[in-house]
Amino acid sequence: MPHRLLRRLFPAALWLSLAAAIFPAATGGAQRPSEGPPRNLLADGGLEKVGTDGLPVGWRKYVYGAQPAIAIDTAVLHEGKQSLCVGAQEPSDTALGLELQLKPGAAYCFTGWVRTRELKPEPRSWTYGTYQIQDIPGRVLARLRNHKGTTDWCQEQVCFRAPADGKVRISCFFIGYGKGTGTAWFDDLSLVEAAAPTRIVVTAKRLSRDPISPLIYGNFMELLSDLVPSMWAEKLDVTSFEFLRTPGEQKLRQSRFTFDPKLDPQDRPWQPVGERAHAEWAIDEDRPFSGKASQRIRLAEGGSEAGIAQDGIFVERDKSYRFVGHFRQQGLAGPVYAELRRKGMLLARRPIEPVGTDWSRRQVELRPTATATDATFVLAITTPGTVWIDRVSLVPADTVDGWRPDAIAAVRAMKPGVIRWGGSTTEGYSWKDGVGPWERRVPWANRYWGRVDPNLVGIDEFVAFCRAVDAEPLLCVRFSGQRPADAAEQVDYCNGPASSPMGVLRARNGHPQPYGVKLWQIGNEVGGAAYDATVADFARAMRKADPSVQILASYISERLLANAAGLIDYVSPHHYDCANLQGTEAEIDAYADLIERFAPGRIKLSVTEWNTTAGDWGRDRRHLWTLQNGLACARYLNLCHRRADLVKIACRSNISNSYCSGIIQTNSHAVYGTPAYHVSKLYAEHAGAYPLALGSECALLDLDVSANLSGDGKRLSLAVVNPQREPVTRTIDLSAFAKLSDTAKVWTIADADDTRDPEATNSFARPERIAARSVIVRIPGPSFKHQFPAYSVSVIEVGVDSK
Repeated sequence: MPHRLLRRLFPAALWLSLAAAIFPAATGGAQRPSEGPPRNLLADGGLEKVGTDGLPVGWRKYVYGAQPAIAIDTAVLHEGKQSLCVGAQEPSDTALGLELQLKPGAAYCFTGWVRTRELKPEPRSWTYGTYQIQDIPGRVLARLRNHKGTTDWCQEQVCFRAPADGKVRISCFFIGYGKGTGTAWFDDLSLVEAAAPTRIVVTAKRLSRDPISPLIYGNFMELLSDLVPSMWAEKLDVTSFEFLRTPGEQKLRQSRFTFDPKLDPQDRPWQPVGERAHAEWAIDEDRPFSGKASQRIRLAEGGSEAGIAQDGIFVERDKSYRFVGHFRQQGLAGPVYAELRRKGMLLARRPIEPVGTDWSRRQVELRPTATATDATFVLAITTPGTVWIDRVSLVPADTVDGWRPDAIAAVRAMKPGVIRWGGSTTEGYSWKDGVGPWERRVPWANRYWGRVDPNLVGIDEFVAFCRAVDAEPLLCVRFSGQRPADAAEQVDYCNGPASSPMGVLRARNGHPQPYGVKLWQIGNEVGGAAYDATVADFARAMRKADPSVQILASYISERLLANAAGLIDYVSPHHYDCANLQGTEAEIDAYADLIERFAPGRIKLSVTEWNTTAGDWGRDRRHLWTLQNGLACARYLNLCHRRADLVKIACRSNISNSYCSGIIQTNSHAVYGTPAYHVSKLYAEHAGAYPLALGSECALLDLDVSANLSGDGKRLSLAVVNPQREPVTRTIDLSAFAKLSDTAKVWTIADADDTRDPEATNSFARPERIAARSVIVRIPGPSFKHQFPAYSVSVIEVGVDSK
């Protein structure tokens, strides 16, 4: 291919990048290889050869909706003798694909030309009049600019890396991920292999006028199985005796999902204590304290003890534990005892002062004489009579507003920025059921996830958690079956004065001062015509309750933006395939296109849930604990850095336990951070404020790099992910900066054992196997080499003068 043709295919900037990588002599490097410019790997880039099916040889069509007219056009072309023309008068989703086997992990550059006439994509269509590079399952590796309406021939180009198996599909998209009408032409395609840059060149050019938002290091809390209980200080399970009356009710306590039967969260049931000949135990529906049932215990004459017990409780020696319970009795001559036991040894015992025939609240303090991870809590009577027990609690005296201090400390250290309260249960959950005295709140069956929620944590407790960890609360309000006035009530409860209609209720619940919650999302994972038409009404009502709130919509669409662009501040995609970084960025680009059309500069992105998966409920779910998940999370955060102009909020899913997805993991007495935890903590502390452009072609780098400048311009942070099995040494070029310190601090997150296993994890036995470790290194000059360990995340912090 002559140089002049290569220059026609690639504009000047990309030509220089490719020239430096492929022909070092062109930029002062080694001599250019004798074989000449790169070869087009597409045997028929001009689409000149046609098969019996009427398509270019080797290409397949993919059609949803109306069948298009696909033809070879000899009148409208960019080069050669013909082009490929796709047209449809009825809405069609059509693409043509060519599958190729490339070198796994190798770098490539693709160019193609496209022309359109009256191309009209329907709302929600994401891809039109363009090309994509995909892997064979169909995930996006690289996305090019869309074209619609009527356009002349336009060149589109992109660089990408082949996936692990080397199999890719080049796709010509008429309309994709939606439908549309009109005509598109495709011609003059080229695919060339490119050498990856060996230098990481950092420029002083800022990618964004706005700094990186600290809210991108956020997290997510929902009423899912043991997520909230894993951080709540309550020692007892089944604190109320609801959903125990029938086998059908008891089944509601089982999870709907499982990843490992031995590790899945399980209820710890109450067990009977005493001899069956003289004792009786029953769930009783007669006059419960709250809900529909209480526990009845009866001891007959001749019996020595009757009670209930719960195992698996962690207690520490001489630490104070507060027991609260609700009791009534009939014919009971002696006290009820609260005890802690372990394998026949009594650790603590306190009598509960006499109770009457009406319900009464009783509280005692227990101080165990030994530490135990497997203690048993017992409520028992030793004299004949009957006692009813309802709504009980056993918590340490040193909670943080009811939360475990170790969980609070771990999350606070992570500097999460924002924590979202919501999730899948939002659309069937009434927030009013979760406020007020905990004793009166009734547990409820979480039919979406399974298990019975104890209803000990609602809005008030969530806001207290956010205050304790120094994070902004983000509340998700229910949309399904609700009116705008209902959402306004929730805003008023949180933000209204103590004299407002809902502020009165908040004050009565012990919180006279407004919470001042600023971030509010309307609905969780909802969209469609009804949502698009009414989001504006919800936003108006919520702003009337508090004009200072910021409103997040859920799924974006043209109709939603047309109806509500002036009333919302964010749209909120969920990214649960963030390991597919190119596809995720393509989705962000599609959102950016829509926002630019309807609300340029006003609406931003709030990714209110993200992770590498939301599914995989089998044993493979343990992948979310691993180093590989941490690397994927770091790369996603690097992407958020580069898109700091648009992405302002990102809440990783989830915060604790949650079938392995939790960024922290807890058991009855310990907490540790997953690799993703250490990534988020390191980035929140040291990743920098203003993203900088790289002089290297990012898509060709074998490392994922985010270069950021501190707010005062005195520190440069280089966040680098090495997703490969071998260490990688690269030259870092900081010559764009006038002055550099002669040392740098380097934090590295990698497997301390260097097993080269991406599935390596932390554990309760080794909580710091994968964690950030720092060293000071000398910098000999503006250009220096650094080795990045296998499967690692590194942050290099250098003092600079950016002026």
